[in-house]
Amino acid sequence: MTIDLRLDTKIGSSRVVRLGGALVAHRRHSVVSLDGDPMIDTPTVTVLVNGRMEIRWDDTRLSISAGQAIFATPRSYCISHDAGFEAVNIGLTADWVASFWDRHADALAPERGEPTIEPAFLLRLTPFLKNTLESLPLFLGAERPHHHPLVKLKLDELVLALIDADTRVCSWLKASGQYDRRLVEYVATQPASHHSLHDLARGAGQSVSTFKRHFRAATGVPPAAWLRQKRLARAKLLLESSDRSVTDIALDVGFSSVSHFVHTFRRRYQITPHRIRTTRKESHAQDE
Repeated sequence: MTIDLRLDTKIGSSRVVRLGGALVAHRRHSVVSLDGDPMIDTPTVTVLVNGRMEIRWDDTRLSISAGQAIFATPRSYCISHDAGFEAVNIGLTADWVASFWDRHADALAPERGEPTIEPAFLLRLTPFLKNTLESLPLFLGAERPHHHPLVKLKLDELVLALIDADTRVCSWLKASGQYDRRLVEYVATQPASHHSLHDLARGAGQSVSTFKRHFRAATGVPPAAWLRQKRLARAKLLLESSDRSVTDIALDVGFSSVSHFVHTFRRRYQITPHRIRTTRKESHAQDE
């Protein structure tokens, strides 16, 4: 069983739209990409529409073919794909995940002996999950605001379908409600100018060493690396979804030097912020 998901007419190529408590991105690349090292900031479902991709962490490799879907938890990965790659990413925001678990925890609490949670795993495609994903384009039209009640129900349906397909999703939702997730959320809500390691540890009521240990246990990376990738990921989202200037975005995400921002961004994504903006304009022109 495979998924047939087409979003070209709804959000175009290389664009991001808000869908309630989720961010839906349509990625399409015509060239091979090797050893990209993105930070996934939210629990994300990736549906591969065309091509092949590989996601790696630690000593683990996971290969995905067209028509398959994976669930990836927040952390850093190495991701590569072939030419003709096309995928749809559905990222669930931390606030929405917390709200979902609060509403459904009693009915969905994992049983004893729940499975070990890998950072990313291939999803078993049940008919329920397949139909839920394939109907997603119906909710991406501009005529339906992202806070519409039907959109909220659709996201509930999506996560319930994920849980029905794979109990590891439920286990991760449970784990994400524990202390370490709250620690990460605390860091994420602090203004960029306050991202000093000592200040964050003090604000969390921990020593620096304890803070670093707990934070790495929750994210898989040291706090400094997570903060840097969080800033870059937000900058990339703003470049793809807004018309704000590169300078404005660099300052907004916490970089005091635009040249340092451009250099760091290019090292992370193998593309400059200005090139992303140019590609976005070209994509809009093609969609028109």
